[in-house]
Amino acid sequence: MKIYSPFTHTAVLLSVFVSSYCHSQQLNESRIQKRAETWHAEHQQPTEGIVITNIKEDKVVHGTAGVLGEGRGEVNEHTLFEIGSITKVFTGILLADTILQGKAELHDPISQYLPKGVVGEDSPLHEVTLFELSTHTSGFPKVPNNLREGSTPGDPYAHYDRDLLFAYLNEFEESQFQNRGEYLYSNVAIGLLGELIAMIHDTTYEEHLKSVIFEPLGMQNSFLQIDADSIPDTHTHLFATGHNAGYPVSYWRINSLASAGAIVTDSVDLAKFAKAHWADSTPERLKNAMALAAQKHTEKVGLAWHYTSDDRLYHGGGTGGFRTRLIINLLNKSANIRFCNSSAERAKLEASVNMSEIAGFWEGTLNLGAQKLRLVLSVSEKGSSVYSLDQGCSIITATSSSYSEGEFEFKFTSIHGAFTGKLEDGNLVGAWAQAQDIPLVMTRSEGMPESLESVFRKRYTGNLDPIEGWWSGKIGGEGGLPFLLEVIKHSDCYEVKAWSPTQAAVALTVSSAKFDGKKLVVKLNQVGGEYKAKFDSQEMALEGNWIQGVTSSLRMTHSRTRPH
Repeated sequence: MKIYSPFTHTAVLLSVFVSSYCHSQQLNESRIQKRAETWHAEHQQPTEGIVITNIKEDKVVHGTAGVLGEGRGEVNEHTLFEIGSITKVFTGILLADTILQGKAELHDPISQYLPKGVVGEDSPLHEVTLFELSTHTSGFPKVPNNLREGSTPGDPYAHYDRDLLFAYLNEFEESQFQNRGEYLYSNVAIGLLGELIAMIHDTTYEEHLKSVIFEPLGMQNSFLQIDADSIPDTHTHLFATGHNAGYPVSYWRINSLASAGAIVTDSVDLAKFAKAHWADSTPERLKNAMALAAQKHTEKVGLAWHYTSDDRLYHGGGTGGFRTRLIINLLNKSANIRFCNSSAERAKLEASVNMSEIAGFWEGTLNLGAQKLRLVLSVSEKGSSVYSLDQGCSIITATSSSYSEGEFEFKFTSIHGAFTGKLEDGNLVGAWAQAQDIPLVMTRSEGMPESLESVFRKRYTGNLDPIEGWWSGKIGGEGGLPFLLEVIKHSDCYEVKAWSPTQAAVALTVSSAKFDGKKLVVKLNQVGGEYKAKFDSQEMALEGNWIQGVTSSLRMTHSRTRPH
């Protein structure tokens, strides 16, 4: 069971798609190696690793740093990584090939290729097309609403077979569409697309992927991780250990939604895939399919490909323990690959310098033109956070905070954002950087601003004094998913934060917490989870269950400081 949505595309404070990328026209091996070493030192734990690969026409250069895992060897260009949602662009190419082979049309309804009875005659899914699945305009949500039924902690997709997918489709109602006809990133849409392609060709997605892309390009070290037997015996020693916040985590086996995120590969093979977009040696059939998939079919995407601001092809990927990205520039025949066996950058939640001069609460408004966002920044030695009042008062934890000689910097790596500037005339004057720099001035508040305090009073009710402090436990018992709660008392209200340290270093927004002295009920709407527990004041323990589609036991014990 994961307690946040998988694969890729972290929720962004400004609700924009962000990609940062720097690519030199000329390949410089020492520079790329230095870039890998710097990234590893600044963003990863010693037990993690990174591979950066730059491609220019037929030349490929790799930079590597770190290790496959604790007690394991150094990573190199042959190290295997889960690439998550980069898998989707392979699926887009398979769709393009299917169209070019005359097996289907882009605007065919998906019901045309589903087995009889999967969708009823009056199902709204008759309106959904292959084109809409591949361009994220179908209206399907990110994940199916029955995904959590029978899920396993740390491996959320292994159980989700074709029967469960078809059951989801069979019960789909019009009200379940989200932003139909508009862009909405969806794992279930591309996962379904891969299953449809397999049925059109009367084979499995895995076999079709091998025959159309892997084998023609000589991608011998690439495979789909569908079940526990998917990893070839000859490849286990090459497969990096996935990590989150420094903790090793399980590999993800992805069953019926494999076409949305199940590929495992190395940098050598993915470089072959990237070069195939312009290489003369690429079989004509595959090159034509790649060209069709790369066309701009909507303003935002091709057939699963996304575009950067200067029209390079882009896709990122993320699973429980890996983060990857691929960018291709077709105009100058170049590409960039980055593989990390860590799904969350190293975070220094507690400030390593004296923050007392700017400690406290700050208020400001981010002017986005068509929208203005009221922000509250909380600064302390024990960690800093920003609250977006106009986006559900969501909390974004700073993964590093620094202040020196009047200059400050707060990094929010979970949303690829930062607030930097200077202390001038008692104000924090600077810029919010996220895709672009937006001027931001924050003024000091005498205590917690009423705008934030009123939210906390509504969300966190009852006398929480008896449970103030930290609570820790594992969802599902020993060997389960670590989970933390932090109950903070402010002068006139309480605040409750949740943490899933093996999944992300940053806090999760607690939607509500209610305590009557005997029972605690905590809800996290962000992940669709709820914790119900009885309070044992003698043992200082909370005995209860975590409910997120399925019910799992969760016993939590108390401490005054954050558990390690």
